[in-house]
Amino acid sequence: MTGSWFYGKGCTIQTFSVFLCKICIMQLVIPDNVIQAANLSERNFRIELACWMYQKEFFTLGQGANFSNLSQLEFMKELGNRGIEWNFSVDDLRDDLKNLESLRNKK
Repeated sequence: MTGSWFYGKGCTIQTFSVFLCKICIMQLVIPDNVIQAANLSERNFRIELACWMYQKEFFTLGQGANFSNLSQLEFMKELGNRGIEWNFSVDDLRDDLKNLESLRNKK
């Protein structure tokens, strides 16, 4: 996922490229007046969008944190503030336990 900002004529336009699959790319352009109409700062707009995308399982935790320019811990707190449950499966737990075991074995 990438993002860029363009400034000109008193207007800022943010573009975000979201990789939806290996060959599909969607580019979204959001003018300042849309963000302002939502009564959100650019930062909060990005957090809201990232939380929604995470809740709908389009983003992983890391992707949501990256998109919203937050650490994973900060993003997890934002999810909690909105009552959004973490998308953490039994397979995720097994992977984490496997990674912990491999780290323990390196010592």
